[in-house]
Amino acid sequence: MGPRIPIISGSCVALIGLLGFALTARQLTAVAILILYIFFMLGIGLSFGNIMTNGLHRLNQEQQADGNAIFNTVQQFAAAVGSSLAATIVAAGQAAVADRRLGTINGSQHALILLLVIGTLEVLLILAALRRTRKQQLD
Repeated sequence: MGPRIPIISGSCVALIGLLGFALTARQLTAVAILILYIFFMLGIGLSFGNIMTNGLHRLNQEQQADGNAIFNTVQQFAAAVGSSLAATIVAAGQAAVADRRLGTINGSQHALILLLVIGTLEVLLILAALRRTRKQQLD
């Protein structure tokens, strides 16, 4: 069946998890966080490995080690940037109000909304890339 179904379904499942986080940020309980996180990570698990494999498949044998190194480096760099950005947004939310608890809630919700926007862009880019790849295969 190829990589299309797991990549698209995984990205959509992760996006649903992010949507749940963003919409319920003010009412989250430990159980809700656990369930949404499982959903999110299930989507990441379905999509990321298939994205990496599909991307490396396009390289010739000599380039695959370099491609793997680039994927791993970009993944770690993106995680560091994303964590820093989310922490900055939460800190800005805390600084904006006197009540630190309310500021943390507001900042966290804004960070989750940003992640939802980035996740939506990811899904759109994946759909466009897979459509382009499929069109090239048909030509």
